[in-house]
Amino acid sequence: METFVSAELHEKVRLNSFGERNHTLILNANYFILNNTQIKLADITQIKFGVNSVQFGMFPLGNRYHLSLKTAGQEFNLVLHSYWGIRNNYLVNLYEKLVNGIWLRIGERLTDDAINCLKANNSFVVGPCTVSRSGIKLQQKSAFSVNAELITWNDLFYEVKYDRLVINSKKDSRLWLNLYFLEYWNTEVLREVLEWLFTENGLT
Repeated sequence: METFVSAELHEKVRLNSFGERNHTLILNANYFILNNTQIKLADITQIKFGVNSVQFGMFPLGNRYHLSLKTAGQEFNLVLHSYWGIRNNYLVNLYEKLVNGIWLRIGERLTDDAINCLKANNSFVVGPCTVSRSGIKLQQKSAFSVNAELITWNDLFYEVKYDRLVINSKKDSRLWLNLYFLEYWNTEVLREVLEWLFTENGLT
């Protein structure tokens, strides 16, 4: 897995197209700090990030760049707002530096924790999915009930879209799920685990 750690950040940043550079941002080997919020990287257990568009009716106004972090006792949500393309390059660059910098510092640990769960015959949960040595159990809701259906590893295939991870059954077209990166915690971790399973033949 990737071992390179990006450069530390310590600068004043703006958080939207029209804001001033008056927000203190620090990212180093141990902490993420934005103004008065301080999070110890070793305490982060869940992460989600992604981009969505801002629209007024049919008219595009810009983009929002999201980064959310969770520890046992803390949840932090950062949204960078870009309007009408103003300073969009700056905000995209800041977003990518933050996401890449944090992921390179915690992603391997979170992925290894999930893999070790499977190796120990335990399970972990991502959104409506329970992941185990047997496969992925999907919790599917209907108008009157909630059903849990298992897709075994031999029956499962997945696709990575720009905004979501798609889980499918090869045999049963009724069994599928969209895991949106912005909606479900640790979807990126599950993507890494699936790559390990199917590319590196994990659990064999």
